[in-house]
Amino acid sequence: MPRTRKKSRGGNGFADFIMFRAMLTPWIIQAVFWVGSILFVSAGLMKVANSFEKERPAFAGFDADRFGNPIPETKANNGGMRVSETGIALGLSLCIFGPLLMRLYCEGMIIFFRIHEELCDLHTTMARKA
Repeated sequence: MPRTRKKSRGGNGFADFIMFRAMLTPWIIQAVFWVGSILFVSAGLMKVANSFEKERPAFAGFDADRFGNPIPETKANNGGMRVSETGIALGLSLCIFGPLLMRLYCEGMIIFFRIHEELCDLHTTMARKA
């Protein structure tokens, strides 16, 4: 949750929002982070799940190749499983590195708002001392 800036003019939350003293964009950036993280994890889990698939004959539903020759009895047409190690690795890396990269991207965007809040606090402190 974004840290709220101390109110410099003693207004309420709604007045600060209307007068643009309260920033809305940090909240939107946080929502983008969570939605993006959920999408990355979902995509990674789907990739892992799709890495385990049932082997099918060359032409699904047929026991002959495109020239009409019968396909020999192999693991491919008797219900064998095929596991894609590359798909599993890609899916797990999406689950791990996707939210991490999303976090770094959103932190890069939100840092400007943090700097703005600190500068406003510094301005208020300096105005009180003067």
